[in-house]
Amino acid sequence: MHAASFLLALWVVEVISDTALDPGNLFKALMVILRFENKGFKNNHLLKIKACIFCEKGIKEKNLNLVKDAKNIHEEALKGECWDWLDHYNYANMDLALGNFKDAINKYNKALKINPKDAKTWKNLAQCYYEIGKNKKAFSCLDQALNINPELIEAILTKAGMLRDVKKAPLNAVELYDQAMNIATQTGFDMSSIFYQKSLSFFQADKTLDAISTIQDGLIYFPGDFYLTNLKLSVLAQRWSTDTI
Repeated sequence: MHAASFLLALWVVEVISDTALDPGNLFKALMVILRFENKGFKNNHLLKIKACIFCEKGIKEKNLNLVKDAKNIHEEALKGECWDWLDHYNYANMDLALGNFKDAINKYNKALKINPKDAKTWKNLAQCYYEIGKNKKAFSCLDQALNINPELIEAILTKAGMLRDVKKAPLNAVELYDQAMNIATQTGFDMSSIFYQKSLSFFQADKTLDAISTIQDGLIYFPGDFYLTNLKLSVLAQRWSTDTI
């Protein structure tokens, strides 16, 4: 690897890991990579990073064409190369984003054969199984993820949603949403969706006062939040119709 592009690769990896995929920094990293490519500095490592940026950008912008471009770049970077677990994982993430769930399952399993201790791989594999209706396998994968990393908030939230929607156990889901909320306060994870999902779980359990109380707490942190406000209207409307019967 050319010294300049090696240093660039290190910088881009640092940007991605330190900023939790902040859109502004992703754009900056991509522009730097493209600038170096235009100067003739191009290698497989930078192509893989570029593919990951394209994929993340495509997911955030709901632009599947960008994700498809990411797959093509990833394949180009690894043509004739030996794939490690992270290569399979990133490739699987692209299929997951594109809705190619069975292909993603195959790729996540390849990653896990090499590195069975990555909690995020198990969590994403669970999501794939859920999408194709294999809920038992999905729960098993989530348990694997949480055994490895009990504070993986994405796995906690996914399991909570499945407990509510698949097993019809909304109050069990509330316990997990409380756990997720505690983690979110320490990590900076977006709490608005957790307030919403916890409120919805109370609502589905016919705990309307608890639902309203949780919504109100959420609106203190996120005034005017569209989803919380709409859910509040739904809860109040049902409560009004029940009281007037």
